[in-house]
Amino acid sequence: MSPTVPKHNGQDKEFFHQLVDEAFAVVRATGIPCNAHQLRVDLWLALRRVFARERRRQRLFLAAGKSLHRDKRLIARLAEAAYQAALGHALQRPFVAVELAIWERFHDVAKNYASPESGVRSSI
Repeated sequence: MSPTVPKHNGQDKEFFHQLVDEAFAVVRATGIPCNAHQLRVDLWLALRRVFARERRRQRLFLAAGKSLHRDKRLIARLAEAAYQAALGHALQRPFVAVELAIWERFHDVAKNYASPESGVRSSI
């Protein structure tokens, strides 16, 4: 069990893991010659740290009946953390392209979680 992954509901934990998977896919697509397991661990730890720091804001969002997936600042912080973790590996593409690709993937994941099919309305 991961103590700082959001525990509010299964959807939030799934959301966290999907973000890790998306960041991993973006960074691996750059062709970096690194240990895939270490990259995934680095991404997971970076995103977990953001969720831990954002715990209070998460509680406020949930208390207001909102979804974490609507929190644009959280998505931006998560994307930045994933990008910083990726910098620890030998990126083969321009840095800006990697950072933008991560943010776009995270934004898409958030939109999917906040879609009408998921039962949560989105403003993203």
